[in-house]
Amino acid sequence: MVDYRAESIENARGAIKGATLLNGGAAVALLTQISAIPQAIAGATLVSMVCWAAGLAVAMLAWVAAFVSTRYVDKWLDEKIDAHRVTSNRFQAIGLVLILLSIVAFLTGSVYLAWGFHAAYAGQAPTL
Repeated sequence: MVDYRAESIENARGAIKGATLLNGGAAVALLTQISAIPQAIAGATLVSMVCWAAGLAVAMLAWVAAFVSTRYVDKWLDEKIDAHRVTSNRFQAIGLVLILLSIVAFLTGSVYLAWGFHAAYAGQAPTL
């Protein structure tokens, strides 16, 4: 028989890791190139880093929501008080919204950086 509690925890863990990897990986990749970033895209770089940092913070809040949701499932199973189940479901929904916001932060930062490159180098032939 499937343990839905364990499945739910594993799915939440994977989503949080994914959101953290997206935003953190993007920030680290950009930081490795910080000395070579041209002045023309410095503003776009800053906005992208802020977006990715916000995405990381939101992913960490999703972890908190997942923890609280799991804790209230345990309380519901132990105490059989239906309000605990409702609270758990509420925090689960909050966690899902936070993961989606983290992904939106990643996409916003990425698109903003790409737009910064486009605006700075539009009409120029690419160089190697």
